[in-house]
Amino acid sequence: GPVAPVSFHQGVLSLVRSEGVTGLCKGARLVYGREILGATLYFSFYDTMKQYLSSATADNDKSKIQKASNFTIVGSGAVAGMLYRSVVHAFDTTYSARVGLVLSRG
Repeated sequence: GPVAPVSFHQGVLSLVRSEGVTGLCKGARLVYGREILGATLYFSFYDTMKQYLSSATADNDKSKIQKASNFTIVGSGAVAGMLYRSVVHAFDTTYSARVGLVLSRG
């Protein structure tokens, strides 16, 4: 049947009673993995795109690094953000499925 709503405090106490203190950290490995992978991909792809797009100079002199334009910065951030979301979405889906499985058992 329907589950009666509980407060945050009651939920934490119930979790600690049934799973112990380590129950509070369930799923942390997936969340940390997602964040580490996502941040690594985002910043490396952003930096690579920014360097690639801003290196195109009029005189093709590779010794000079042209300052990135606002469009280059925003465009690189947008593309990097889309890559981040596409990768992180898979982690979020897996995490949600695991949480649903754990909750359905209990």
